[in-house]
Amino acid sequence: MPPPAPVVPLAAPAAAPAPLEAPPAPAGDDRFFAPAVLEPVTVTRPPASSGKNPVVIGAIVVIVLAVAIGGFAVLRPGTSSAAKKTPVVLPARAPSNSLPGSLEDVVRIQAESSRQTALAAISEASAEGSDPQVDLHELGQVQPGLTWVTGDVSSTGPHQVSLTQTGDLVTLAIAASSKEVCAFARWQAGTTAQYVTMGNVSSCRAVDAPNEGWSNLAGGSASDLPGQGY
Repeated sequence: MPPPAPVVPLAAPAAAPAPLEAPPAPAGDDRFFAPAVLEPVTVTRPPASSGKNPVVIGAIVVIVLAVAIGGFAVLRPGTSSAAKKTPVVLPARAPSNSLPGSLEDVVRIQAESSRQTALAAISEASAEGSDPQVDLHELGQVQPGLTWVTGDVSSTGPHQVSLTQTGDLVTLAIAASSKEVCAFARWQAGTTAQYVTMGNVSSCRAVDAPNEGWSNLAGGSASDLPGQGY
């Protein structure tokens, strides 16, 4: 009987691979070096407004109505302060030697004093010329402190004279600085001048001189009265 075959030892199993080591941690904070991951961002647009802000619309409507009402009040006939006033004849006064007691007295005295100065110039110009018709240019030379305009032009203050003449009757008008007072005078050679002062006027033209209310009282300031002869 043949001898048994020699026993061949089995090969040792292969060794298991060594486990992988974790990579060393970075020396610093790696948050800033990590790759950025961008995620989509959804932008939601607010729904379009169906109309304008009602508060703004209401404010615009209120402003428009206020302007319209104010304009109507200004333009409506008979609502202005000038339209409500009726011209009146102011009481006649003798020339004053005292100080005026109110602002109304100041402006009236100023207009009436200028009226006396204008009459003196008219009297002088008439005495020097042979023509009974006074000339505005000549009056300007006699009294350059006043501006002379025709009777259909309104005086705008105490230094402007509105003058008209019918025959040898001269009528003049001088406005106060307030423009609500107008001092009228009429003069004819050989006669005494007559005066009337109106209040609440809207213009001061010689052609608008009243028919009533005339007096021989000159008013104004006594220191501004010219000499006799006018």
